[in-house]
Amino acid sequence: MLFVSLASLPKIAPVIIDHAIRIVAILVAAYIAAKIVNKSIPTIRVQIIERMRKFGRADIEVEKRAATLSGIFRKTVVIAIWLLAIVMSLKESGVDIGPLLAGAGVIGLAVGFGAQNLVKDLVSGLFILLENQVRVNDVAIINGTGGLVAGINLRTIILRGLDGTVNVFP
Repeated sequence: MLFVSLASLPKIAPVIIDHAIRIVAILVAAYIAAKIVNKSIPTIRVQIIERMRKFGRADIEVEKRAATLSGIFRKTVVIAIWLLAIVMSLKESGVDIGPLLAGAGVIGLAVGFGAQNLVKDLVSGLFILLENQVRVNDVAIINGTGGLVAGINLRTIILRGLDGTVNVFP
């Protein structure tokens, strides 16, 4: 058991306040970084397309590919920022993150074996994006359903059918 005397409270309070301030600073910095990424990636995408238009190399296909890849990149970077902020906050609050990360690795391996279809969809989605097979705003037929590609994620393709229905394909 931990017994704290009243005489030691003035010594502990500044330490707790110091850690709390650092945790708040980490979370605020992560929020600001995520906002910067959310604002800057679409702006950078537009600038790249404009530069390519100057040289006569931009067309609708390049714009579609840029829109698709910038969306995936933006989401990935924002998730990485928040995960890093959470880990840093846990470390600052006194949690030993070594066993936590090791346990997450073991759980990740177990989930990977259990969710092979999910992993297969993620890998397939990555190859679809890298090989530039389908882009946002393309017209495609997937499993016999035709329509406009409304969105592409690493795991799914969202297809708006010719009749207006929205279909999600792994």
